[in-house]
Amino acid sequence: MNNLKQILEKQGMTQTDLAIKAGLTASAVSMIVRGQRCQKVTARKIAKALTVKPLSAFPDFDQLTGE
Repeated sequence: MNNLKQILEKQGMTQTDLAIKAGLTASAVSMIVRGQRCQKVTARKIAKALTVKPLSAFPDFDQLTGE
């Protein structure tokens, strides 16, 4: 589970905007926003693009795999 939808709405950002800022594909961002788990490296990219801490966007960040 993640808080991306709420953060995007609060910041007035679209999933496409996030994908561009994070260097990810729009389809990857869409899947993650809908709840698909991602690796820590991807979560960090998303959090950085949103200017939030990884745990704010991904409460289960510590359980994600990868670096």
